[in-house]
Amino acid sequence: METISCDLPQPLAGLPFTLTIMLDSISPTDIVVSLEKQRIVANARNLELRPTGTQYFERDPKPVKIAAGVRTGTSDPIAVRRNAVAEPGDPAVHFPERLLFSAFVRTISSGFACTVVSVSLLAQRQSAG
Repeated sequence: METISCDLPQPLAGLPFTLTIMLDSISPTDIVVSLEKQRIVANARNLELRPTGTQYFERDPKPVKIAAGVRTGTSDPIAVRRNAVAEPGDPAVHFPERLLFSAFVRTISSGFACTVVSVSLLAQRQSAG
């Protein structure tokens, strides 16, 4: 695995974004790249990785298919809910949220790549008047 990148510099909650995976070399066979996702949450002493849970994504990340003979694959659209909810007992969701996406072909020992994506809320327009 070489790289994983987000198509937007700072995605907005409620709007879709995609992740692109680029392999070290062209794959001779079709492969499926698993995507794992975790919240990066600050506590009093350090950063922790926490699960996203069932009420976090509007469009949950799915595995990325890379066809034989190519090096890259793009995810289906992913979207964080504007009203995302943390798992019970986890810190509440506060935008911007930082997400760690990890991609791997079979297992971590097969190689993996990670990227951090910061998701913000859509800026509210102020009305004149």
